[in-house]
Amino acid sequence: MSNPEAAKWAAARRAVELVQPGQIVGLGTGTTAIKFLELLAQKVRGGLSIQGVPTSEAIARQAREWGIPLLESFTRVDLTVDGADQIDPSGRIIKGGGGALLREKLVALASGVEVIVVDPGKLVAELTRALPVEIIPFGVETTLARLRQAGVEPTVRPGFASDAGNLVADCAYPASLMRVPAQLHERLKSISGVVETGLFLELVDQLIIGHEDGRVEEREFRRSVAGR
Repeated sequence: MSNPEAAKWAAARRAVELVQPGQIVGLGTGTTAIKFLELLAQKVRGGLSIQGVPTSEAIARQAREWGIPLLESFTRVDLTVDGADQIDPSGRIIKGGGGALLREKLVALASGVEVIVVDPGKLVAELTRALPVEIIPFGVETTLARLRQAGVEPTVRPGFASDAGNLVADCAYPASLMRVPAQLHERLKSISGVVETGLFLELVDQLIIGHEDGRVEEREFRRSVAGR
């Protein structure tokens, strides 16, 4: 019987080994990242001194409940551990399934090291998942029309607002548009009303893949200086 939870715990255990005393740690969002958060909290209770930067209000609440000290503002982050909805062999990621993509990207851009933790089910040959795009509520119909003109088909999540009070539209796209993800990101990001896309490109330093038998596989990527 498949046991993806065991795979997630394996990845989380390896990731928490990377945390060093005194670091500012980005606290990612997602089912594997929350396991990392739980293990990190155990180390903090055991005397590890770190400060956390949460990528969502939900993670901030959980971190406080588990006793992890948080920073109210930051200019840099030493290490971030986050999850992914899909990741391809080049380390390109789609994130935002939980709607935290804006904060996740801001923390990733500030991070000296960005570590992604996943189970094997998140590995794909090509990115295919609907792309989350955060948009401001004002003028939303105009923004949606421009997204369609750009070649994607947006569906706004009903009743959902991001931590910044914005809407999130999950955008379907033809496979041809994802052959060059950077071009798709730039095309959508250039639309007035679009805040951010869930494409994380050249932002990953290390990928940790947990397996059901407790093994972990690690991959490293060449990250650009500025990311995207």
